[in-house]
Amino acid sequence: MIFQSFLLVFRAFMPVLLILPIITVFFIFLVKFHKTHQKMLLYLAILFIFYLTSNIFQVGQFFAGDQQTAENFYIIAEITEVLILFVLMLVFEMFYKNTQFSYRQTILTIFAFTIIGGLISNPELQTLVTPRGFVVELQRFSPLMIIELIFNGIATVFLLGILIHSKKTATVMKQKHLIILLLVGSLIGVLLPSIPHLPLEELAIFSNMSPIIRQFLENITQNIGILIIGISFLRVSKNPWLLQRQKVHFLVVYSPSGLTLFSKVFSKEIEKDDTYLLSGAFSAVTTLIKGCTKSTGNVESILLEGKELRIINREKFICALLLDYSTQASDWAHEHFSLEFEKSFSNELKDFDGRISVYESAETLIDQFFT
Repeated sequence: MIFQSFLLVFRAFMPVLLILPIITVFFIFLVKFHKTHQKMLLYLAILFIFYLTSNIFQVGQFFAGDQQTAENFYIIAEITEVLILFVLMLVFEMFYKNTQFSYRQTILTIFAFTIIGGLISNPELQTLVTPRGFVVELQRFSPLMIIELIFNGIATVFLLGILIHSKKTATVMKQKHLIILLLVGSLIGVLLPSIPHLPLEELAIFSNMSPIIRQFLENITQNIGILIIGISFLRVSKNPWLLQRQKVHFLVVYSPSGLTLFSKVFSKEIEKDDTYLLSGAFSAVTTLIKGCTKSTGNVESILLEGKELRIINREKFICALLLDYSTQASDWAHEHFSLEFEKSFSNELKDFDGRISVYESAETLIDQFFT
């Protein structure tokens, strides 16, 4: 009894202790979004504001003056929990691959709004009255609880599928370490919190588990998991390419006349010498397109079967990137590479004397933005 009272008090105040790092992470993502306009950072800021709201209302139910208020606080906290998982899945789905709305998102959207609708309209709850307040949870084996378990299970499978595939296809250790962190955070923050709600009464370890202990286990594991995910994405915000797994074939920088200044081949199917021919071909094709269409603007992309050529036009050079598909992270890396290339070689570009060996040091920019 004393132990359960301690858990109850600790569970009530633990979210309060975590509010400061949550607020800090939220503002970091919000400020970074304001500076970079990366949508990923906006989604992450929304995720953490939902998480902050959930913590506030979780604490609120322990200090509610009556049972109805405690149940209302619980419902709000549950709704934000569903939204946390939904937004987290959107982050992985939209920035792992440039998918605006996939079948995974459709399935999760249906389940998420079904659960929210059920929570709003008279859910079956069971409330434990304690000396310090109330502990509220969904009625065991109620339809809404089963739907919520299915939602958690499907979301977990989707998340783990994306992360496991990412780890298998990761090419550098920085990517592998990031994926491992996200995998651990997802397991702790998504999978483990749902275990106390599973119908496992036949097991001795769960048959005598009180609602207080179940909620304590759910809360502490999710807190740890969400913070691990937040820390991991702080690393991603500095280099969004870490989340990308699409195949990049080559990057080539050439002068407006078609002379190759710098090239990097990522694909074994393409020889480095081929980039010299491609530079001239790109220059001729873009000139032809602009001439035939009477367009004064620049060609920004060319779609091929299974590939996409992205082109950035600067005053003194053109930077072309061929990859399987473009994402916000690939566009970010491409744009920042071009800006840094222009900054690093501003003098050489201004007074070009025909020597291209001076641009070989741009290899370090490749390491910075594409690995």
